[in-house]
Amino acid sequence: MYLQSEPIRGAGRGTPERVLAIVRMREPARLDAVAAYLREIYRLGAAAGLNADIAAAQAIHETDWFRSRWWAERLNPAGIGITGDPAQNASSRRFMTGEEAARAHLVHLWLYAAGERLPPSLAPHRALDPRWDAAVSAGYAGRCPTLDSLAGTWAADSAYADKIVDFLHRLFPVAVGPDPRGEGLLRFDAELVPMPPFSERLAVNKRDGVGMNRLGPRTLRGIVFHRAQSNGQRFDDAVGWLLRPDVRGLTDFFVNNHSGAMVRINRITGTRTDMAGWAQGPFRPRVASPDGVAFVERYSA
Repeated sequence: MYLQSEPIRGAGRGTPERVLAIVRMREPARLDAVAAYLREIYRLGAAAGLNADIAAAQAIHETDWFRSRWWAERLNPAGIGITGDPAQNASSRRFMTGEEAARAHLVHLWLYAAGERLPPSLAPHRALDPRWDAAVSAGYAGRCPTLDSLAGTWAADSAYADKIVDFLHRLFPVAVGPDPRGEGLLRFDAELVPMPPFSERLAVNKRDGVGMNRLGPRTLRGIVFHRAQSNGQRFDDAVGWLLRPDVRGLTDFFVNNHSGAMVRINRITGTRTDMAGWAQGPFRPRVASPDGVAFVERYSA
């Protein structure tokens, strides 16, 4: 579990593949650059002794899952040079590759966390940081060894660390449940399995209120798997039944229990204009299934 007092220097526990598996579900801009950025953040972060998990979560917060204008147009991963002043924003640096963006981010993060003396792994990339001199002049060099000290320095937002910690917990969730040995609560880190390959048969003919509702984008908190018994129904027929416009039901993915083949029926975050924000309308405890009620009570914010 990550805390607001987390040291910025140290080892991360994630991998670029793990983070990318989550980010790609949010339909980021310039996915190839996102992948390159994450690979370099974890490679160079480990070499420099910076926690790459924190850098990745910070970038996700700053860029809205790599969908912001500053990422799409300039590959700016962390608001570097985006001060709120229109002239400074307009003249902020345009990074050419995901790798370059990662190097600039880590150089700037090191400056805040550890000071002006860069380690050998970061020293060659010093010139990529367009705000180095400004941060030094402001007295920020070495002033932010922990995540919470970025609030009021890197960002004016007093809740800046809280928001990054929230993204860290989305990337690296901690599950809590009853200990089967009868010794209270069992706490463990939930490992994310990268999204396997899938085909797509989107339920584009559903009407609002019949198996789906257009409620806007969802915030992904978790995934629930249900196993259904179909009395011998063929996999294609089962998928086809859910696609019908008159069927009051929908799911995001359907998995063939025999072959493992996965079909996406609904886009999981409800982005853009095509699919539902939630398959069965707003949450209503009186009509929701017991597992649905338990899930919302546990994960809703």
